[in-house]
Amino acid sequence: MKRRAFVGGALAGVSITGAYAAPPKVKAGDIPTTTLGKTGVRVSVIAQGGARLDLQPDVQAAAAYVRQVYELGVTYFDCARLYWDGRSEEAYGIGLQGIRKNVFLTTKSVKRTAKEAEEELLTSLRLLKPDHVDLW
Repeated sequence: MKRRAFVGGALAGVSITGAYAAPPKVKAGDIPTTTLGKTGVRVSVIAQGGARLDLQPDVQAAAAYVRQVYELGVTYFDCARLYWDGRSEEAYGIGLQGIRKNVFLTTKSVKRTAKEAEEELLTSLRLLKPDHVDLW
């Protein structure tokens, strides 16, 4: 192949491939889902972890962020009592208000006795404001 034919063909392909096209905007619901283990429950393949909600300036901002993530299509929310000294659970409780039935919600404990773990679970339920968590 002659150089001129190769370069001309490569440049002709640029407009066809959209090399200069703007990337598509993310729309709500574009996040693919998968079945969680053998549960039959469908969750987004991307989860929102509560560990770094401390990057938000306060609980209200974190709650607004949680709601925004949900509106983009995330349905799997993971948390723990120790994240952000419990404020992550508080932010989830506010941010997921009214949509709790649409998400898979987890939290966890680092306590080692049944009594301490139960106390921590009750605190988690109070802050998260659900009637249950899907996985603890």
